[in-house]
Amino acid sequence: MLAGWHRERRTACSPLHGRRTGALLQGSMLRPVIWLMGALWLAGCGGGTSNHRPAPAPVRPAPSLRILAVTDMDGALEPCGCTSRPLGGIDRLAARLSELRAEVPSLMFVVGNTFVGPEHTDQPAFAAQTRLNEQTLGSVLQAIEVSVVAPGPADLRWGAEELRELSLRSDLRLLPSDEAEDAQAQSLSASASMQVGELNVGVFAISSLEPTAEPVDTARRLVLELKRAGAQIVVGLVSSSSRATRRIARLQGVDLVIRGGLDRAEALPPSQEGGALVVHGGRQGQGLLVVDLYRRGEGAFEDASAWSRRARAEQLRREASSLARQIEGWERAGDTAAQDLQRQRQRLTDLRARADSAEQAGERIPAQGNVVSARLL
Repeated sequence: MLAGWHRERRTACSPLHGRRTGALLQGSMLRPVIWLMGALWLAGCGGGTSNHRPAPAPVRPAPSLRILAVTDMDGALEPCGCTSRPLGGIDRLAARLSELRAEVPSLMFVVGNTFVGPEHTDQPAFAAQTRLNEQTLGSVLQAIEVSVVAPGPADLRWGAEELRELSLRSDLRLLPSDEAEDAQAQSLSASASMQVGELNVGVFAISSLEPTAEPVDTARRLVLELKRAGAQIVVGLVSSSSRATRRIARLQGVDLVIRGGLDRAEALPPSQEGGALVVHGGRQGQGLLVVDLYRRGEGAFEDASAWSRRARAEQLRREASSLARQIEGWERAGDTAAQDLQRQRQRLTDLRARADSAEQAGERIPAQGNVVSARLL
């Protein structure tokens, strides 16, 4: 059993130590570490998320908290196939993470199927390779000072004992652990409180072993416990169904949900569910999520992400394209009243104008109120 992780307090992550980085650059660790760097920074490959990458951000006020996250690494340790790797290795990845952390108090999470992908099997050869990948990846995640790993359902199905040994060997914090009062439980969960700068950050993790699981009541209990313990910001690390994830995000007191456990290559644009923002960074570590939270008091966080606005612009353009095709059909048929056609043409003009406005808006951080802004690097 992985005991002692509930409601534990922890200080903010410090920059990566050169001694630990140097050790990883030696020997057999180098190949998978370079892959991880390449996958995180999308050096010309894994193109599924390129449409969502933001333009360089303007000068902004310092956030209260920065969340860095990678989702659904799937235990992949093969090179990404890039012809060039401009960051050069783990040292540059570590330097980039240190830059992001140095700007503001930060936490880093790895969420979803981390050590094992959803296509895992029980074959002995697969188990041996998975164990090797797990050990190597665990060392890498420790080196880049991940705050919490929230394993996905594939990880938990593969073996609680292996995860327990990994956590003890690499000093990684895993939430949820193998702890479950009911051996037949459909979901596993855990929570922890972390002191980050002057903020008390509550983190809860839920991983559903069955697609029909309904862990909302469990999430509600964990959120209440974290709030009673003084949490000022509550972050959920959730690997569950779309329906359950939305319901969890809408719980009172939840500010951010990082979603994992998806068999999806491309990152999902941020979505507002109740008072929380839901984000996902794609599969196999193809993008690094950076979520800045500006806490200025009680209340829900307003989404100010340029990423969200671009996604909204794309949706409006799809609606406009569909309407334009309909108008063409009505015009060819010749059986639609001129007044009705004029209304639809005006609607088309409005849709295109709204799309242009959303696309050009960019990121805007209001001077007042609680604000959250997400981007994918």
